[in-house]
Amino acid sequence: MSHVGNIRRVLVTGSSGQLGAELCRQLSGEYQVTGLDTAPGPFTQVIGSVDDRALVFAQVARVDAVIHVASLHAPHRELLPKSRFVDVNVQGALHLLEAAAEHRCQRFVYTSTTSVYGRAMEPRADAAIWVTEELAPGPRDIYDVTKLAAEQLCQLVHEETGLPVITLRTSRFYPQPRELLAIHRLHRGLDVRDCAWAHRLALESPVPFGLYNISARSPFRREDLRVNANILTSKRT
Repeated sequence: MSHVGNIRRVLVTGSSGQLGAELCRQLSGEYQVTGLDTAPGPFTQVIGSVDDRALVFAQVARVDAVIHVASLHAPHRELLPKSRFVDVNVQGALHLLEAAAEHRCQRFVYTSTTSVYGRAMEPRADAAIWVTEELAPGPRDIYDVTKLAAEQLCQLVHEETGLPVITLRTSRFYPQPRELLAIHRLHRGLDVRDCAWAHRLALESPVPFGLYNISARSPFRREDLRVNANILTSKRT
């Protein structure tokens, strides 16, 4: 693919994680990629946290685009206080957005999650839920709340500064037992390689602002929702 504008140097946060590492691998052949993470990894050149404002500004000053993958995730809820989620997921995102705007980056891609839909995805009594970007989020916990807050900061900074921003609400792509993976791939699963490719497409998109769900194609159709809900209900009873 051709580069959009003059994007050559890309900062990827969370570069030691599953998605970040795959993304760096896919980009490294055509871009100068700098990986930032709190943990070492084969694609990580900078060790540090996104809530370190000075570090963030220093690194963003050297690149043309930012892909912000780093995050505290749902499993961290039992290990860390809520304030730490705010520090990393919200304040960290704001540091990156402000740095990208100040240094006139040509693209900012934010990795969010379909988990922000939360309670809105819970099936009703008579039908399952068809999830699109038009479904209003219903965050359930500190992870959902902070990811949604970062999305809103993305929109705010775009509107105030013109920074080109694309947010990707990704489905589950982390390793799971086969029986769970098979179920999730039916309605909210995603292969990490496809997830990384979606981030590259966002990086290279000319769209000034966008928010998109990223998930595997479902075998179900909208008209199946009520039928499937009835089948599930009858089996439970």
